[in-house]
Amino acid sequence: MHPRSHKMHTGFFYSEMMPKVLEENRGTVVSELRKMVQQKWQECAASRREEFEIEANRLRQEYNKQAAEFKQSMSYRHYVQAQAKVKERDRCGFDNEGMPSKPPTAFALFAEDHQHKVEPGSGPQESRKALLQKYLKAPMKEKKKYEEKAKSRKRKWTEEMRGKQEGHVSQSMQTAKVRKNNFQSEAQRILKMTYLTGVPKKPPGSAFKLFVFATRNAVPLPKDEKQRRNVIDSLKKEWSKADLATKYRYAVQVKETKAKWKEDLRMFMTSEKWLEYTKERKRLGLSAHSIFPSKNNYIKDERGTKIHFPEKPQGMPIIPPRPMELFAKTKMGVAKDNKAVQALWRKMSDRQKKLFEDQTKELKEKYNVEMQKFRESEEGQEYLARMKEVSSKKRLLRAKDTFLAEMPKKPKEALGKFIEAREEEVGNQHAGVNGRELRKVLGRMWEALDEVGRAPFNEQARAEKEEYRKKMIEFKKTESWQQFKQRTTGLVRSVGRKGRGRGCSGGRSGKRKMRFGQTAQQLKESRARANIKEEENR
Repeated sequence: MHPRSHKMHTGFFYSEMMPKVLEENRGTVVSELRKMVQQKWQECAASRREEFEIEANRLRQEYNKQAAEFKQSMSYRHYVQAQAKVKERDRCGFDNEGMPSKPPTAFALFAEDHQHKVEPGSGPQESRKALLQKYLKAPMKEKKKYEEKAKSRKRKWTEEMRGKQEGHVSQSMQTAKVRKNNFQSEAQRILKMTYLTGVPKKPPGSAFKLFVFATRNAVPLPKDEKQRRNVIDSLKKEWSKADLATKYRYAVQVKETKAKWKEDLRMFMTSEKWLEYTKERKRLGLSAHSIFPSKNNYIKDERGTKIHFPEKPQGMPIIPPRPMELFAKTKMGVAKDNKAVQALWRKMSDRQKKLFEDQTKELKEKYNVEMQKFRESEEGQEYLARMKEVSSKKRLLRAKDTFLAEMPKKPKEALGKFIEAREEEVGNQHAGVNGRELRKVLGRMWEALDEVGRAPFNEQARAEKEEYRKKMIEFKKTESWQQFKQRTTGLVRSVGRKGRGRGCSGGRSGKRKMRFGQTAQQLKESRARANIKEEENR
């Protein structure tokens, strides 16, 4: 049960004084009695007012606590979900106002004209059956007349609907979007308050932020923008005065705290709370949500699909520092910044530099041994293979954007030409059908065509294909094509999850998968069959 709202401090005073004022002024109207109570509140001593305010604050805190507990209950979640459904039903009813009525079908028009021919006294169901029998037995010419009339009305209705889309419909759709967002934000807030209170807090993301956090003893920055800016400016001055050793210590601490935070998140995502949270999100129809940090470390292929770079394994060796970086660590308490370190490095003799170069060489040899072990491990092989695929795909996409901008575009096949020519006409006949279903209809129409009906599209596709072939021969003689071939030699052309998707390699073992999951031999045979069929058509 939802907790009752508490009274304000003036409400407590009103409850206490109103019976006394009413006893003293019997017969007075309520509005005058209220004015008298307000006057007494103005005359009330400050100490007495403070008592009412303390009691009101105590009850407010108690109410907020009870309300928070209630909002975490299943009852409140069911209420929010039911409220969203009621608003959606109201929205649907509002949308229908002023909208054009859907046009009747050919049978409905026939039934309207022949209603008087049905025997009187029969029910609606019997009348409909009788009219349907008459319609089925009607001549084809008469049916055609009603079909043309229905098509004409449907075309007019479609135009009216399109005209409404920019007005009434778009406004109601915007209203629906706002309501949906309100429901989702309220549901997410409730779920976070219920299940995600134990999520590890994200640590400061940079050395300076950690310095601010430590300097202020975890006290938040002021909310006022001007005060906040002044505090940050003063802290930046202190940070600029710090030596390299201090900055390095904070940088190391940031990495350690971030690694610990990620590990804590992984542990939390295996807990019962997280499993309940994901189940409840799915029940409420909310989109997937992850509390684990993810970088935008990805590329997009030709279709716009995101291809993410793999995350570095924890067991992967770290590249050793260069000689000057080793030297910088020894001068952290002396040099003020990196420019001072570079100046000191330039002043050193070759003999002094050789000490750091030898250390780097020793660390590099150790790194090479560890890296060789990592490459031979199962984790290393998987990571490096995936990294090679994504890097190759990145280089291939960059080469295409750079060198193939002027490459001739491949023409459509005969089916594509047919769809392009008939799409608008068939779309008007099937108003409200989505693009995918419309292409299925056009595909069935293409299959139903005979050779004579397909001939114009086949001829057009063949002519454009021949023209494309000639243009490609000329394009492959250009410098752009030669540079593209040079840049992409030996690159992996397919990127995807192992064993799935179009063109996936499926690992080192077995035959390489080509287009639509075919092997090279299967693709060769299918092309040979296609060429034979094309010759027969000619």
